[in-house]
Formats: sequence, C-alpha cells, structure tokens
Amino acid sequence: MQRYNVHESQQPVRDLVAEFGEKEIKPVFIDLDRRPEPQVLPKEYYRKLAKAGFIGFSMPKEYGGGGRSALEYATLIEELAWWDAPTSLLTAVPQLAVYPIIHFGNEDQKKKYIPKAASGELLPAFALTEENAGSDAANQSTMALPDGPNFVINGKKHFIMHGDYCDFCVLFCKIGPEEEGKRAKISAIMVDANTPGFKGETLLYKMGMRAA
Repeated sequence: MQRYNVHESQQPVRDLVAEFGEKEIKPVFIDLDRRPEPQVLPKEYYRKLAKAGFIGFSMPKEYGGGGRSALEYATLIEELAWWDAPTSLLTAVPQLAVYPIIHFGNEDQKKKYIPKAASGELLPAFALTEENAGSDAANQSTMALPDGPNFVINGKKHFIMHGDYCDFCVLFCKIGPEEEGKRAKISAIMVDANTPGFKGETLLYKMGMRAA
C-alpha cells in the first residue's frame, strides 16, 4: 500500500492554520453561516485572512505576495477547509482570479492589482461560469467585440463568488465577431468594477458555503 508522508514544507503551513483556526475561525464560523439575508462579504473576517498572509499566499513576492509553492498553497486550502469550507473558498478564489494576471497580464496590471489583492485592499473575482454553459468556456455566450484599444463585452455570468462586490474581475469570454464554421477564440479580460455597464447581484438563500 502506498503511503503519503507530509513534506517538510507542509508542516509549518499546517501549524500556521491550526493556530489561526483555533483563534479566528472556531469562534465565528457558525455565526457567519447563520447571518440573515442578504449575506454579503464578511469584510472584517476577510481582512484577518489577508493579514495572516493567506489571501496572497501563492502570489509572487515581488508583488507583495507570499511566494509559496503549489504544494504549500494546496496544504493551506486543505487545512482551512478542515476548519471551515467557506473560509477555504474565501482564500482560494482571490488567488485563482489573480493567476491569469500573474502569467498573462502586463507589468502595469501586475503592479496595480496584485499587491492590493494580496493585502486584501482590493477584492478580485473569477468570472467564468454561465447559467446555460456551466464552466465550459467553449460554450459560453459572453462576447467581447473590439472597439479601438478596448472591448465592448456583452454577457451574463452566474454563481460568481465576489461578483456582487468585487473591485475587479478576470472575465472569460469569446472574442468576436464569430465567423461561420469557425470556433471563436476564448480569452480573459480584466474588468474594473467601476466600468460603465458592470453590475453584480447578490445570490440569496444558498444551501451552503454561506460565508463565502
């Protein structure tokens, strides 16, 4: 039988989360789940996650993140989920949203958004899922049409965590116009929440993950 042994880099992460969980998660997680509707982002709790270094855990050090490895990051999310699943989501989604910026964004975008996302000052969202396509990017209907140096985006996303109160989002879409017989290119565009036409709605009466 194959055995799994904890890597030496994982134990400090487990210890860190254990201390945080006992002090910050255990006393509040039930109350966070039982808040009255509409349930919005628990900002003070989110700030504590950021202050502990969890929100920017895997983001590059040169942009204010923790620079931790993929294994350490996976350990962080796993250990947080042991304490409270919504807390693990609160921590994971910002890092998921910033990932495309880290690898494909220009330097101005990286300097403007990553440090403030890592510190918790800015809240990012990852906008892929749609009501009729799920998370199948090839079948999404959101379309971006070139307009000079910019794009005009038309579409609606669904079940987007932080979509109702994010500061910016990485939004997946097709790049049009579509040509008959050809599959449209799929891309991701950074959208500032202050962009005219951008609107988010709070999802009510979730069955679970209510603190996220």
